[in-house]
Amino acid sequence: TDPYKYLTDRGIQESTMSKYKLRRLTREELPPSKMDRWNKEYIRFPYTDSEGEVVMYKWLGLERKNGKKEIGSTVPQYATLFGQWLINSDTKKILITEGELDAMSVDQMCPDIPTLSMPSGASNLDWINNDYDRLQQFETIYLLTDMDTAGEQAAQKIAKRLGLTRCFR
Repeated sequence: TDPYKYLTDRGIQESTMSKYKLRRLTREELPPSKMDRWNKEYIRFPYTDSEGEVVMYKWLGLERKNGKKEIGSTVPQYATLFGQWLINSDTKKILITEGELDAMSVDQMCPDIPTLSMPSGASNLDWINNDYDRLQQFETIYLLTDMDTAGEQAAQKIAKRLGLTRCFR
């Protein structure tokens, strides 16, 4: 499956792919792994710190095997929000989604508010510790987690940690 066709078929515009610094990778370009890799091509997502330095790459293969996506990342992982280059010192509002594709979709609907993504969905909130200082600048944080149990629980935990008065669903 062609990664760019996959994204455009889902409504992601090329300008959005560029804004989020996506890159197509082949299996040969990935670091060696003991895992069985079945995809030939992947989408690569860069994760940067608040200074713009890449701290992690995550990749997604689009072909499913036994109903599962192939997802990987550089090791060691550094949990941080995806899309930090979209914010600056004047930014007062952000949107946070569970996934990178969600962030890009929301960005196309709300281009005036930076949309970031959690690195591991609702299952891992370690990014809060790593991004805590940077998150203090925001007056309003919109949490766009999934409406399933895991998403609801994650939204509650995030809001309690970052401040109930500035986090909204």
